[in-house]
Amino acid sequence: MNTLTWEFQGQTETTPPVAVDNLLNTAQTKIPRAIMAKIREQQDPDYRARMKKARIELANDICDTNSLASLRLRKGLSQSALAEMIGTTQPHIAKIEAKQICPKTITCRNMAQALGVTFEELSQCIKLEE
Repeated sequence: MNTLTWEFQGQTETTPPVAVDNLLNTAQTKIPRAIMAKIREQQDPDYRARMKKARIELANDICDTNSLASLRLRKGLSQSALAEMIGTTQPHIAKIEAKQICPKTITCRNMAQALGVTFEELSQCIKLEE
């Protein structure tokens, strides 16, 4: 039995202790779709493999080769997965990808390591402080 806690539209929500499988199969659950997808991806290896393959194909088909999103998708990672790997949040990754913010150097180094690229390669794909 697990409880899940997430933030949605500025409010923190927590489920009562239930089995994760029950959450995935319950239509009455008020958990946001993105959270449910993340749970499914964590719990179902086949689904996780299909999503990774789809992300890689998407990167090869439509992404600009000089973008953080392209680097991330080529590794088969979601924004949430990358955020978890480097100790930040999905919205933070989204803002970096949209070039709305300039990430700190340590964040860039962690992202480069997680994505298997050099700091220099990553710096060509993101907005850095001048």
